[in-house]
Amino acid sequence: MFSSPFAALDSTRKRIALLQAKPNVSGDEQTEISALQRFEETLLPINALNFSKFVTGHFKTSHERTVQNQPV
Repeated sequence: MFSSPFAALDSTRKRIALLQAKPNVSGDEQTEISALQRFEETLLPINALNFSKFVTGHFKTSHERTVQNQPV
């Protein structure tokens, strides 16, 4: 599994490049390239705003976590 959509996009692009660099791309490999390109298109619209819920929670300071967990 990928740690983020950004990691998925990076891995996808690397795999596409690797397959396309081969001197003789097989039919199966061309099918994989096409599928990876469609997957890449689904990942492109994901940006920090779409992913901010995780990022915001993950990068809170220790003070923010302490304040948030205190009873009201």
